Amino acid sequence: MDKKNVRSKVIWALLFILIMWLTVKAVSTQAEDFSLSQLLDMMKDARKIPLILAFLASAGYVIFEGVALLRISAELGYKKPVHRGMLYAVADVYFSAITPSASGGQPAVLYFMKKDGIPVPVGTAALVADLVAYTIAILILGAISIIFGFKTFTEFSIFSKFLIIIGYVTLTGLAVFFILLLKRVDLLRKMADWVIKLLVKHNVIKQEEKIRNNITGILDRYSQATDIMNGRNRLTFDLVIMTLIQRASQIAVPVFLWLAICPAGMGRLALRAFFVQCFAVLGSNCMPVPGAMGVIDMLMYDGFNEFMSPATAVKFEILSRGISFYISVALSLLIVAVGYIISLIHKNRLAEN
Repeated sequence: MDKKNVRSKVIWALLFILIMWLTVKAVSTQAEDFSLSQLLDMMKDARKIPLILAFLASAGYVIFEGVALLRISAELGYKKPVHRGMLYAVADVYFSAITPSASGGQPAVLYFMKKDGIPVPVGTAALVADLVAYTIAILILGAISIIFGFKTFTEFSIFSKFLIIIGYVTLTGLAVFFILLLKRVDLLRKMADWVIKLLVKHNVIKQEEKIRNNITGILDRYSQATDIMNGRNRLTFDLVIMTLIQRASQIAVPVFLWLAICPAGMGRLALRAFFVQCFAVLGSNCMPVPGAMGVIDMLMYDGFNEFMSPATAVKFEILSRGISFYISVALSLLIVAVGYIISLIHKNRLAEN
């Protein structure tokens, strides 16, 4: 990564911290006399086993993404050790969190894949396949929530319902787009040809033939990788199952947290917490905000407030997001930084030899 890229990542990280602070501040104002000590007291008084399960569920979100990326890479002929798959996953989690519409996650994963000897076109194909499975998994969980948790959906505010519907429509469109990227490489070739002609027409590029040859080579490698995946239904099935478990792991965090803090006899409402989180994830896809912050927090509070007191809903929402998102992002940053430093050290040693 050059200095310009590092500078942009620092800017996005600072923006992420600012939005995080503003989000927590906005949610906390919904309860009188809110303080950090109240969150600590909630965790201290919580039932320990469900609380531990909440943290394990959050970890599962990262672990299963790493497993999915390793599965795709191995299928394409690039088998990598488990720790590299985990590095890919945390890079995706961290950079997706600090950039709008998670746009920085895939380039970060491609960077580490390239360092591991996986060609960019092959890595791109792997990530598109992962995005297809990821989007389909959210749509499946959303459909389950609509079918079995429709009552929970009706309790959201009109504005929240609007965001959830827009988010579902957006995800459906993205799923179709990603599938086309895998199935119709010819469309990519036509798009690339159109862009090149446009740039040539406006004298932006001069070496048209050289650029065409480079892009043709990249798309040929990409096409070879997609051909391998398109012919293997078992891989598609495995990816969807793994990403379903991955998404369900993160969405299960408020379920276990509710079981950890709920009054006796109120455990049955844990399923409502699951539906609220599902709908919040759907709605968060309607706006290009880093980490979906603000949108998802508002939706979660709106949903939780229907079966908790406002004060409890505030603490529960912040704690849920803290476990499922903020802690994961912080740990991912640490692991990515260590992985990046190790890559630089390895590169310098090779240069010396």
